[in-house]
Amino acid sequence: MMQSFGQYLRALRWREDLSLRELGKRLDVWAAFLSDVELGRRYPSEKLLERIGKFFRIRVEELRSYDVRPVVD
Repeated sequence: MMQSFGQYLRALRWREDLSLRELGKRLDVWAAFLSDVELGRRYPSEKLLERIGKFFRIRVEELRSYDVRPVVD
């Protein structure tokens, strides 16, 4: 099974040894929002995806590949 975006974000955060609060400060978002993203309850905006990609030095297209939400008609 493919890793979800939230699981991937958590792995990236752990790799850098950052708490939710620390990453939130660096990305200028609430730690609670990041927690919801990691748990699959929410998904980041395009602007936030760009900031995440820039912070972790990962292309936005790669980040988008972890979006396992069903397509909405």
